[in-house]
Amino acid sequence: MKNSLPGAAIAQLAQHAPTAIVISLPAFAYSVLTETMAMWMERAAYDVESAIASVGFLLGIVGFIAYFAIFGAMAVAWHRFILCGEDPIALGLLGAPRRLISYAIQWFVLGVIVFIPVMIILLPFIFTQSQTLILEQGEVGLVAGSVFVVAPYAIGGVLILRFGLKLVAIATDAHEISFRDSWRITRPHSMSVLLAGLLLGAVAFLVYVPAELIVTGQLDFTGSDPMGGWLLALIDGFGVVLLALLEVAFLTELYRRCTTPNTRD
Repeated sequence: MKNSLPGAAIAQLAQHAPTAIVISLPAFAYSVLTETMAMWMERAAYDVESAIASVGFLLGIVGFIAYFAIFGAMAVAWHRFILCGEDPIALGLLGAPRRLISYAIQWFVLGVIVFIPVMIILLPFIFTQSQTLILEQGEVGLVAGSVFVVAPYAIGGVLILRFGLKLVAIATDAHEISFRDSWRITRPHSMSVLLAGLLLGAVAFLVYVPAELIVTGQLDFTGSDPMGGWLLALIDGFGVVLLALLEVAFLTELYRRCTTPNTRD
């Protein structure tokens, strides 16, 4: 396991834990802030529906752009730290804002590509489960949470790893790799990629599903309890950043193995 793709990537994260924490702090702060704002706006919408709706739309656009910029900077910093030996000062942005812009745009494109097959796979379950069942506790909530949280991370994670060498090439200023070429190049590592995707799904389950069942079992979904709302925001923020960092580390290690001669899983 230590020499496997996920094992080697996790070992790198553990070895360079201080650096990983530093570059992920902006993403963690962003995740907690957006989760808290979402709960606040959900409460406020009952009082000033039209005003909040317009503000929420604008904040949604800003948040969408900020997400790709902040998480993209974290990814670029880790790619360059591991593959180029570059100290992640200013998250790898010094002198190269175009690199981050290009990375963010291609990441968005890849997200659209991945979203389509994930939704196709989830459609049967969506049609057979109502929203009321999803919000219930107990076994139904656990099953629904497993499908809607684990499946996107597991399936999407595999697809991002198979297509994502293009992103690492952008981050490291290497020769351009197309999404199609990335799929072809990573084919010999398909079993390792599948293992990494399953691990992402397992981590998503461990972080999100119990948190939702425990916290929302005691609180309403608008976070009316301030301490409960903050707790949920912290748990969700931690989960988002942890999963993103794992995905980035897996992708970095996969790129290293695909571009280093005589490297095997």
